[in-house]
Amino acid sequence: MTDEIPDDHYLAVLVNPDGSVYAEVVQSLVDGKPADPIRDVTTLGGRNVESVWRPDAESAADGRVPYRYVGTGELEG
Repeated sequence: MTDEIPDDHYLAVLVNPDGSVYAEVVQSLVDGKPADPIRDVTTLGGRNVESVWRPDAESAADGRVPYRYVGTGELEG
């Protein structure tokens, strides 16, 4: 999949605390670097919930940047 990604993008690999992959998503570079953080907003029971992922740039390889889950919280709204 990384062969099809434009030079100004990368593949973010969102990794759960247990090491399993939550998702792989193509992201745009921000000022030439991976985004920090990535936020995943979901509606759960009528409430917006945000999960936060931070890059592990030291483990990046071949256009793939792993992101570690750091927490979830309800969004005020």
